[in-house]
Amino acid sequence: MAYSRQDVVVKAVKRILGTVALAAVAWLCWGYFFPNEEKRIRKTLDSVAKAACIAPNQTPVQMGLAVDKLLGYLTPDIEVDIEVPDEGRLTFSGRAEVRDAAFAAHKNLGEVKVEFFDVAVAIAPDKRSAVASLTVKATQAGTKDFLVQAVRLQLRKDEGSWRINRAQTERALRP
Repeated sequence: MAYSRQDVVVKAVKRILGTVALAAVAWLCWGYFFPNEEKRIRKTLDSVAKAACIAPNQTPVQMGLAVDKLLGYLTPDIEVDIEVPDEGRLTFSGRAEVRDAAFAAHKNLGEVKVEFFDVAVAIAPDKRSAVASLTVKATQAGTKDFLVQAVRLQLRKDEGSWRINRAQTERALRP
């Protein structure tokens, strides 16, 4: 049986389109199962924002679990240097001090929603450390006010996961 020239061209086009489609699916699967370091950091930061939220009416056990989850995203030698409106400059060194501050926040603030915006990630050439500049928005339930603060986070790859080892607020530019 002889094939016409048109049949040969159609088969060739189908093979090419099939190969391109297969390559696209393979590329998407590779990116999903083996994300690059920036995607892994962004995913970690999304999880940190969720862990920093305070749910309403927490029991002491729920509070402890929430704080432990947040601490899991920090290195043991975490350094925090932040400026808080109406509180001034606060500094914490190590997970124990951060844990105490997180428990105090859970007890005193009630429900708080935390979101990260404008995330910019710069990864060091060694791919073991990174800096993330972002904007934090914190909204306390029952109030119309919210806190917006520029923050710089230094991250370090620790046991295969990205963890925050320094957090500091950025000063706003003033005229």
